[in-house]
Amino acid sequence: MSEHSKTSKVVTVAVVCAACLVGVVLDLRLESLRDGDARASLGTDLVVVPEPERQLRERIEVASGLKGRPLLSLEEWRAVEPIVIDGVDVSNMFSGEFIYSGSLSSDFRFSGAVVDAVFSRAGTFLDLGVPSGPNTSTVFRFSARGVEPFRRIGRGPLEPVDHTAFPSTEACSHFQVVTNPGEQSVVCDGITRLQIKVRTGQQGGVWIASNLTGGEVRELKISG
Repeated sequence: MSEHSKTSKVVTVAVVCAACLVGVVLDLRLESLRDGDARASLGTDLVVVPEPERQLRERIEVASGLKGRPLLSLEEWRAVEPIVIDGVDVSNMFSGEFIYSGSLSSDFRFSGAVVDAVFSRAGTFLDLGVPSGPNTSTVFRFSARGVEPFRRIGRGPLEPVDHTAFPSTEACSHFQVVTNPGEQSVVCDGITRLQIKVRTGQQGGVWIASNLTGGEVRELKISG
């Protein structure tokens, strides 16, 4: 098989995978680090996308049926399983798992997060995993239903955890994860929605997995 055929085969497999997962085309805006401290934020910096890369991303976008800028910047978020096609890292066009690079430093301690998103497409979600013990994460799943807490050991399955719920008939979109000694709360539009007991102040990577596009998230902020 010629090198050209091999490349075509890889690209074909990739775009089919994009249709199975979720893909988005990269426009001229990418997320950037807004502040100089350990805080990841959405931004709107302008960059120039090389033509071959733009064409590749457009092919993946056509296969996936979704448009919009990727949710995460590969400069600030590290894909757990990178996807590289024709030498181009297109990991953020898929709904994989990403670790916030700033949280990998030994002095990082998660202190809070803000998620402001629109879950208008069926099945859209955003999982936020924060360290809560050795090789253990507390996972907050945000969706049109609100927020649900889980526990995850390593890269294993999500397991529901005991929590105090504060029911509300009001729909919400602007979530804040607030860390206090021994517990974390999720506040939405000023109303506490749940509380969970955790081992706060743990060192470890903060990770995100989501099938939202950048255009569906108004704000995403990780503080530590």
